[in-house]
Amino acid sequence: MKNKFKGVLFSILFGLVGTIPWIIISHFGWVVSLAGYLIGLAAYTGYVKGNGSFDRVGKICLVIVILITIPFAELVNIFIAGLLEGLNFIQVALVLPYFIRWDIDHIAQNILLGYFMAALGTYRFFIPRRNKIPVEPIQNIN
Repeated sequence: MKNKFKGVLFSILFGLVGTIPWIIISHFGWVVSLAGYLIGLAAYTGYVKGNGSFDRVGKICLVIVILITIPFAELVNIFIAGLLEGLNFIQVALVLPYFIRWDIDHIAQNILLGYFMAALGTYRFFIPRRNKIPVEPIQNIN
């Protein structure tokens, strides 16, 4: 049974869970954009689990979830870095806009590369499947 609302909800939840590797990888100092692939794949899996199949609503939902969760993961990453520096929650929230302006080049690079990796991971879901060419069985020659 298809339930588009459940598919969208699962896509959002799975997409948010998919941001966890982004945050963890970033704290090791590695290239986080590779985790964009996982975010896209997680959002796709969530929609299919919730709806039962991937349709046009799923495609729109997947794009929106990717566009929102990748910057969200980067902001959470910056927020956690501020907390690890000894700032409290309110101080990090107040300093966050200034830090974003100060390090916008690095943040934009991570987000754009994350979008690129998510596109690489999910583009195959947007291409219509072609019908397979029917193959006639080989007859035994005796």
